[in-house]
Amino acid sequence: MFLVATLPASVAWQHLVVPYTKVLSFGVQARAFEGSIWDGRAYISFRHLEGVLEWNVLPKGLISGTLPIELELQSSAGKLTSSAELGLEVQKLNVRSIELALEPLNVFTKVQRVSVSGDVFGKNVELVVRDNKVESASGSFTWSGGPVVYPAGRDLHERILPPFSGRITTESPYEVRLGIRDQDASFDIMSGSINAQGDGLWEVTRRLLDIADEPWSPNSKETDVVFKVKKPIYSRLLQ
Repeated sequence: MFLVATLPASVAWQHLVVPYTKVLSFGVQARAFEGSIWDGRAYISFRHLEGVLEWNVLPKGLISGTLPIELELQSSAGKLTSSAELGLEVQKLNVRSIELALEPLNVFTKVQRVSVSGDVFGKNVELVVRDNKVESASGSFTWSGGPVVYPAGRDLHERILPPFSGRITTESPYEVRLGIRDQDASFDIMSGSINAQGDGLWEVTRRLLDIADEPWSPNSKETDVVFKVKKPIYSRLLQ
């Protein structure tokens, strides 16, 4: 018990996390540690992003079969404060606040010739995962708006978009929905969902094209869906 209670975080990373998880295959690297597995910090990097992750594990949760953890991340893209409860079958994550600058993330969309600026602010985002599937989710976030660059054929279009807000809701067990709208819309101009079978659906209405000043058929309504894509999500994540 003494050895477990005082196990250095660096030893746990090297002998427990790396061999038994896919963390390295995701591109996450840990370069320095302080403290133990119960209370410490780590300097981590993910591709071009860097940050310091602090954690505090509450051992009292072991009595109920869960592992409560307080987490705080300060990175080059923003900061996040959250807590998690890790169980054998159920994992819960509560992101109390998140401040994210999108410009540092453009390195991930450079190949697609897409770049986005502005800041995202979120609060009280809750996620419950059971048997490796999202059972429920809730929360809200806002985007400050700003310049967006995207490909249109061989050309690149640059637009200044207004602020957007989004809400995450649970329609029924294992069916989660994300809705995004601008401040003048009475409906979601973009929406995404994951059903119980693990299929993800993303839809965009004509109103987004109107905001971006992109041409479309004048016979359509602003609520008409002009773009839709459906992909399996769980099967890809679990491979």
